[in-house]
Amino acid sequence: MKALLILGVFSFGYGFLQIVNFDPLPWTGNETWVVGTFGNPNFFSSFVALVNISLLTNIFRDAIETKIRILASVLLLYGAYLLIQIGSTQGFIVFLAGSSFVVLMRIRTSIKYKWALFPSIAITFIGTLFGILDILQKAPWESRLYKLSVSARGDYWRAATQIFGDNPWTGVGIDAFRNWYPIYREPVSLNHGEASTLADAAHNVFLDFAVSGGVALFSSYVLMVAFTLVAAIRIIKRLESFNPPVIGLIGVWIGYQVQSLISINQLGLATWGWVFSGLIIGFEILHRPLQNAELSERLPKIHTGRNSSKAKNPQKLSSWVSPLVGAILGFCLVWPLMSAHINYNTAMKNADPLLLLNAANQFPKDALRMSMAAESVSLMGFPRDGYDLAKQASIFDPNFSVPWKIMATFPRVSEEEKKQIQEKLNELDPLFNEAEKRRLALK
Repeated sequence: MKALLILGVFSFGYGFLQIVNFDPLPWTGNETWVVGTFGNPNFFSSFVALVNISLLTNIFRDAIETKIRILASVLLLYGAYLLIQIGSTQGFIVFLAGSSFVVLMRIRTSIKYKWALFPSIAITFIGTLFGILDILQKAPWESRLYKLSVSARGDYWRAATQIFGDNPWTGVGIDAFRNWYPIYREPVSLNHGEASTLADAAHNVFLDFAVSGGVALFSSYVLMVAFTLVAAIRIIKRLESFNPPVIGLIGVWIGYQVQSLISINQLGLATWGWVFSGLIIGFEILHRPLQNAELSERLPKIHTGRNSSKAKNPQKLSSWVSPLVGAILGFCLVWPLMSAHINYNTAMKNADPLLLLNAANQFPKDALRMSMAAESVSLMGFPRDGYDLAKQASIFDPNFSVPWKIMATFPRVSEEEKKQIQEKLNELDPLFNEAEKRRLALK
C-alpha cells in the first residue's frame, strides 16, 4: 500500500505537469489528454481512482497524526480534481466502487455509527442501480454518464461472447480478438465510433481470457478471482476494528475488479490486480486462527546472539535474488519489442522510408506495425514498396484484415489482385465496404 501511495504521488505530480502543458516528454496523440504514464486517459483515471481509495482509508485511520490526515485529505481532493481534469467516467466508477466499500467498513467497525450500516448498504445498492440505469440510458431522466464508448463496449462484448461460443474449448489464441472482431461485429457497431474501427481487446478481462484460451483459461481466472473474494470475506469477518492497510488492500482490489469488467488487461493496472490478489490470499492464510502448537510452527524463527547477523544476511540476499532475476528476464523479453517500436518511431519522425521498412520487419514482427509502415512508405513516395510490405504482412498474419485494407487503397493493382483482395476482405471483415461508404460520406 505504501508503494501504491508513493507511485500515486508521483503520478499526481506528473498529471499536473500535463494539465498545465508542461510535460517534458514528447508524447504522440491527443494533446489535450491527461494520461500520466499510461498512454490513455481511461487507464490513468482508473489508477488515480485506486490511489484515492488508498488515501481514503488513511483519512479514516484512528491512530494517525493530524498533519498526516490533513496531507492525505489534500491529496485526495487533488486526486478528485485530477479525475475531473482527465474526464474519464471509468475513473469515477472505480473510485465509487472501492470507496463505498471503505466507507461501509468504517461504519461496520465503528461502535458509534454501527446502526447506519444497513441504511448505508441500501443507499449504496440503490445508487449503484441508478448509476447503471443512467449509463445504459434506461433511467427516466436524461443520461449524465453515458458516452458513445459505452455502446462500443456492448459491441465488443457481444462479439466476444459469440467468438467464445463458437470456440469454447480452445478460444482463438492470445491477442487474436483483433483478427476475429471484424468477422463477428454487428452492423450497429458502425454507428458507435471506435467500435467501427480496429479493436484489439474485448474491453472485459473475463471475456478476453475466454476468447484467448477458451474454457480452461476463463475458468482458471474465474476461480482465482473467486478464491480471492472468499479470502477477502474471511478477512472482513475477522476484523474487529478498522484496519486501514487491510481494508485499503481489499478496497483497491474491488476497484480493480470493477475496472476489469469494463476495460482491457492494461499492464500498469493488471499488475496491481494480480499482486493484490496474492496479498489478500496470503494475508488470510497467515492470519487464520491457530492453535498454540500450530502457531509456534508457523511463526518465523528468531535468531539471537552471535549468529543472528549471519542468519539475517542470507535472508536479505535471497529476498533480492527473485526480483533481480525477474527484472533481467523481463528486460530480455521486452527489449526486442521496445527496440522495434523505438526504431519505427525514429523512422517516422525522420520520414526515412528505408529505415521504416527495416523497422517494420524487425523481430518480433507485428502485422499491424507492418501495415502502418506500408501506408506511410507509400505516402512518402514509394507505393510499390508499400504494397509489397502490406502483402508481406498479409502472409505473416493471413487472418488479420488490416493489411488487406491497406492493399485495397493502392490504385495500381491488377484486376485479378483487386478481386482477390475484395474476396479476402469479404471473408475477414464483411462490413468493410459499408464502413468505407460511411467514412467517405463523412469526408
